Amino acid sequence: MEPTVPMKDYVDSRDDAVEARIAAKLDKLPTKATVWGAVASGVGTLLALLAFAGDRFDGGVALSPSISKMKDEQQERDRQQDAKLVGIDKKLDVLIEQSKVK
Repeated sequence: MEPTVPMKDYVDSRDDAVEARIAAKLDKLPTKATVWGAVASGVGTLLALLAFAGDRFDGGVALSPSISKMKDEQQERDRQQDAKLVGIDKKLDVLIEQSKVK
């Protein structure tokens, strides 16, 4: 008959063994390489962010000519409408004058 170990004690001992192995392996890692790896990751992230932002900026610049064209077209429509309104205003003035004579 084998002696029984409570499940909690068995799991705790396995966890302690795993933690000890991980700690031993981490102590062997050179910290200099880890620091340079972190710096390289930071620089890479910054460059990726700038590349993404640059792409978004170029998209906005590319829209500028079409927005300028739409603005010019709207100004031309406004000028035409203003000319029509001036013509209608003159006709109204004529009608008002004609109604006063009678």
